[in-house]
Amino acid sequence: MSYTIGSETDFYNWDSLTYPEANLTNNITISTANAPVIMNSNSTFNGRNYTIDIDIGRTNIIDGLFTTVDNTCRIQNLYVTATSGTISSYNGWLVSSNLYNPAGLIINVSLVVSTTVDVVLLDNSGGMVGRNNAILTIDNCFYQGPIAQYSGGFIGPGAALNGNTTITSCFANIVGNVSSNTGGIVGMSAGSITYNCYI
Repeated sequence: MSYTIGSETDFYNWDSLTYPEANLTNNITISTANAPVIMNSNSTFNGRNYTIDIDIGRTNIIDGLFTTVDNTCRIQNLYVTATSGTISSYNGWLVSSNLYNPAGLIINVSLVVSTTVDVVLLDNSGGMVGRNNAILTIDNCFYQGPIAQYSGGFIGPGAALNGNTTITSCFANIVGNVSSNTGGIVGMSAGSITYNCYI
């Protein structure tokens, strides 16, 4: 049984234990800085090629749209735009931090972050994912926007010692402010990373 999402309220009310699959039915705007949505084991979020726009105001802090995408969870077919807001350290606009095994998958996701003063990137904040300490595959995805210090377009501070990240067929277009100690794809990494991407 699937859960349909047509508004910000629907999005934050998604219970992936009751409804393992959620489908976006139209474009929505996130206007409040709520806690990220929890994706339980084997759950899937299908954006169906619609857009989620994060527009919470420059001074409001967000920790990502989803907590993690581990435990065989999947996020797919989604456009995300970050129009205004502050992304917190060690978190990403799409996923805060990926911490537990088994593997998760992000496929066919586009993230475009505004380069205006309405967006603030704290140090160690990721583009798409904050950090990965598990097994994660990012496939056929796109990132456009600035990069915070110690971060990358797809993974922020990188894969921790236990992280195993595969990034394939992805493209990063780095525009706007680029801080020191950054990477177009991944920030810093102490774990295993395999990638076939373009910047």
